[in-house]
Amino acid sequence: MALLIDPRSVLVQNSLGYSYYLDGQWSEAERTYQRAIDYDASYQPLWRNYGLLLARMERYEEALSAFEQIGNRAQASNDVGYICLVEGKLDVAEQFFRSAIEQSPAHYAAAWENLNRIQQVRRIRRLGAGQPRRLRCCGSGSRGDRGNCALMTVSDSGGLASRRTHPPSCDGLPL
Repeated sequence: MALLIDPRSVLVQNSLGYSYYLDGQWSEAERTYQRAIDYDASYQPLWRNYGLLLARMERYEEALSAFEQIGNRAQASNDVGYICLVEGKLDVAEQFFRSAIEQSPAHYAAAWENLNRIQQVRRIRRLGAGQPRRLRCCGSGSRGDRGNCALMTVSDSGGLASRRTHPPSCDGLPL
């Protein structure tokens, strides 16, 4: 309905593109995002969703360019790396995190934290196959800081099977 009311709305096009993305219709999602960019390239959520799509399509340089529309190269590298981490592509993720650190060594703690996550997933992989393991993770490393915390379930393949915020019972300890 919104598309009929305002077909040139970047908000509508972004939402439609994300719906296509979630449905696995990546080519249609890409066309929709590109159309939205033609309408209004200043809408930041559009660039984030487009970068996500491109990274999932393993078009990493294009994904970096999309993420750079809303942040610097170090942030873009970290974002692409995180998508690779979630998909279990640890070697590729590590390259992007290291690139983010090289570009901003003193100021990019998120990339260091993500490198640590890669090491955690690799340790779990070495433990052997079995049931997915639930991990406690605190993004800030401080007790009780649930704003940055998440429970991660790591699949046997080493990818993150799920991620959600900590329940109230969590002690907020890092892995």
